[in-house]
Amino acid sequence: MGKKIKGIKRHIVTDMNGLMLSINVHSAGIQDRDGAKSTLLQAKKDYPSLQRFFADGAYAGKLQIWCFLKTSALLSIIKRKSKQFKILPMRWVVERTFGWMNYYRRLSKHYEHTCRSAKSQIEIAAIRLMVNRLTKIMI
Repeated sequence: MGKKIKGIKRHIVTDMNGLMLSINVHSAGIQDRDGAKSTLLQAKKDYPSLQRFFADGAYAGKLQIWCFLKTSALLSIIKRKSKQFKILPMRWVVERTFGWMNYYRRLSKHYEHTCRSAKSQIEIAAIRLMVNRLTKIMI
């Protein structure tokens, strides 16, 4: 319902600062719970010390059990308590990262021909964000 980019879905795992740890791009025909599996596995492989993932209600159910069995990490679901808009601390980190990605014109819509090139463009944008943050710290 709230999908912004037509034709694809983007799954990301970020740290608490919004920096990307893992990303997966696939066609919109794949269910969210199924598409997140490879992202979670990749994040756990690259960062074995991860003990908990936070996600929204779309990832609830069997994915939580699967995540614990395959990665030995908990998948905690952050749910809204009311229908009013409120910033939910753990979920807001990922939403903010998606917002940062939309600053890049090439990522505002799906211009790429393949999911692989879309993933590469997102990685380039993430690198640019990290470099910008590092230069602000060093100055």
